Amino acid sequence: MRGKRDKYTSLRDGLLILRALHERGQATAGELRALFGGRSLRSVYDLLRVLEEAGLVVRLARRKGWTLAYPHPFFTAQQEEPRPEFLRSLYGAAKRLYARTRLRTNVVLLTPRGIELKWSFGRQGQRVFADPLARNPFQEVAHASSLGQAILAYLEPEALRVHLARYPLKAFTTRTLSTPEALEARLKQIRREGFARSRGELDPSTCGLAVPLFSPEGRVLGALGVRMKNAPYCALEDPVPPGKQGCDRCPKTLPLLREALEEVGLNGHLR
Repeated sequence: MRGKRDKYTSLRDGLLILRALHERGQATAGELRALFGGRSLRSVYDLLRVLEEAGLVVRLARRKGWTLAYPHPFFTAQQEEPRPEFLRSLYGAAKRLYARTRLRTNVVLLTPRGIELKWSFGRQGQRVFADPLARNPFQEVAHASSLGQAILAYLEPEALRVHLARYPLKAFTTRTLSTPEALEARLKQIRREGFARSRGELDPSTCGLAVPLFSPEGRVLGALGVRMKNAPYCALEDPVPPGKQGCDRCPKTLPLLREALEEVGLNGHLR
């Protein structure tokens, strides 16, 4: 009888951990221990390891904590960690891209922990996280970022569905795509054109341009993008008044983004 009771208690506590991580986004073992009263810290770690082996939770990178597997713990197609050789090649390509454009250059990757900002290159002394791009977890703002949209556009339909169920669309500015219809239209455009643009959708003062990163098998791995100041007029979108000049950085920068992907052999799915 005692054995059955212990199994029931462990099952209950495991479900409590999943619920707590769903509500909080992330938590340490010590914070989770407070949910149980009598449990030791070691027993909480044992529960977390069981949940990790089942693919339901993952450890946070560079943090002492845990979070639910992305996009949802009960979605079977989990993401894989990028290979070291791929990361080395991508790091060099992104750094050279910044040297050529002098624009803030960011790399985000799709991992079991979610959509993570991996690297950010910019001027020395320039604030790396000057806008909500650095919010943790990044997937909460992915729909408002060119980097996030470049990934969402190529997720499997079921993965996208569970992503939106877990991270509902939220308006950060008046230009944010905050309805499923508006987001789906943008994602179709990205798949058609092979790149993503956002203009003042996350931060009114900035624009973003990004391209998706693919594995040789065609699975989306992440995105590479640049961030620039939001100009009064965009040559691609706005009617430019006489005597004024529209910003044309996007058409000038897109070929450089694609060249960066060629350096790491990831341009096969781009137009």
